[in-house]
Amino acid sequence: MSQNVTLNRAISLILAICQLGSGIILLALSAWFIAACAVAGHAGVLAGFNYIIPAAVIRFLAIVRIFSSYFEKYAGHLSLLADLKDIRYRLLSSNFSASNYVDAEQTARVLQEDSERFSGRWSGIHNPFISAAAGIAGVSLVFVMLIPAVIGYWLVLLSVLAALAGLFAVVNLKAEHNLDEQYRVYYQAQHQWLSVSSLWHLREDWLNGEQVAKAADNVFKARQRQLLLISITETTMIALGFIWPLWLASSVMTMTEPSALWAIPLVLSVSVRDWFGPVLNSTEQRAKMQRSAEKIAEFSRPASFSLPKPVNEAALSVVLDNFRWQRGENTGQPASFQIHGSGSYLLTAPSGFGKSSLFDALSGELDYSGSAEVSGLPLQQLSQAERCAYLFYGEQFSHIFSDTLAQNLIMAADNTPDSEQLYNALIWAGLPGWANETTLRGWLGPEGKPVSGGEKKRIMLARAYLSDKPVWLLDEPFEGLDEKTAELLASRLNEMAKTKLLLIASHLTPKNLRITNTIRLND
Repeated sequence: MSQNVTLNRAISLILAICQLGSGIILLALSAWFIAACAVAGHAGVLAGFNYIIPAAVIRFLAIVRIFSSYFEKYAGHLSLLADLKDIRYRLLSSNFSASNYVDAEQTARVLQEDSERFSGRWSGIHNPFISAAAGIAGVSLVFVMLIPAVIGYWLVLLSVLAALAGLFAVVNLKAEHNLDEQYRVYYQAQHQWLSVSSLWHLREDWLNGEQVAKAADNVFKARQRQLLLISITETTMIALGFIWPLWLASSVMTMTEPSALWAIPLVLSVSVRDWFGPVLNSTEQRAKMQRSAEKIAEFSRPASFSLPKPVNEAALSVVLDNFRWQRGENTGQPASFQIHGSGSYLLTAPSGFGKSSLFDALSGELDYSGSAEVSGLPLQQLSQAERCAYLFYGEQFSHIFSDTLAQNLIMAADNTPDSEQLYNALIWAGLPGWANETTLRGWLGPEGKPVSGGEKKRIMLARAYLSDKPVWLLDEPFEGLDEKTAELLASRLNEMAKTKLLLIASHLTPKNLRITNTIRLND
């Protein structure tokens, strides 16, 4: 952890204590001031009562509370961002080195939601709890020094509130677990429903999305129960704030001389939500953070790995035995074939057979059953980093990131290529008009230069060229290209196939593409 993060955490904690402390003192001083003015007026000494100093202190405390609130959020936000960067980096690194299948959707939710929630543990949990504890300790000290008759009743109130917070923590944690489980079932049902969209017309329950609607209703009910628990807890807390002063007034205040100081415990008890509310809020956030920490721990694995040695041409191979991709409850048809040596191998099957899903499983984007070997190494034993060192996967619908053209290409290379290498990749991929510094610096994506389907294919091939991986998985590489461009790229792939293994799934095959062997998956 850097010194800046530690410093920002310390500053945010101090400011949080200042914020809550100034608020409590403001309440107490205001209550005393109003009561003192009333007592002075009743005693006929109002003219001699100095109200300027208390009024000035009250205004000063209000300013301190406002400023400490703003700057506490600023310092906390800085430490949150630093924590978030560190957590997401470790998560990405650990998943990149994982040898087993990683659920991309679940990983995305952990990276986006759980990492953000966990990184906010200081500003959302530790700061409110510690500042509330410091505030309660300060109030208790004031009572001991100025109103000792109240301290016993004060400790009873604190004990009841602590028991309430503890009970809420236990019950809310269970509610958070249940809500998280209902969300998991909902996401799974939604994914399965969308994956069979082409078959909705065959079954009425698929068409209506009954399973998804039921899962969504369960999420809604679980969240309703959790909100009801929060409402009951807060209502109980506020009720205690009104019951306690009545008990205090009936038992102690009737036996002592009236004093303006008695207004302090009365106002503090009525405003219990202001000074004890942060404890309950931090307890609620702690339940969410604990679930996020558990999910982050599930995805955190040692990130150490060793990149494989270069593969020579003779060792190039892809061997599948009863290989089936798995997408939720859907499973592909078994695929078994052996490919040895460099060349272009055409993968054919009827539409809907799952060629793209097979490539997804080989690249680590889907789970699978059966066995697969790449260049003699079992795929299951390769980490994601090692798999990427052997395989390049050119998807059917290549993703273009909202970034410069250069960055969209550089990400495919192991080492950062210079401009000349980027030019060569673009020329090789049939984009010679883009091989200039102006276009490389140009922005692509929704807010930049629009990219056609054919241009996306050629960017994908330029990435393959820069990756220099020994095995290429190319899904429909000629789709969206005119005949002349397709033939140009086919000739480039013919040259590349002399030293690499190209596994091509395509309905379109240019006449000049030299096919080493055709693999029919439906045979």
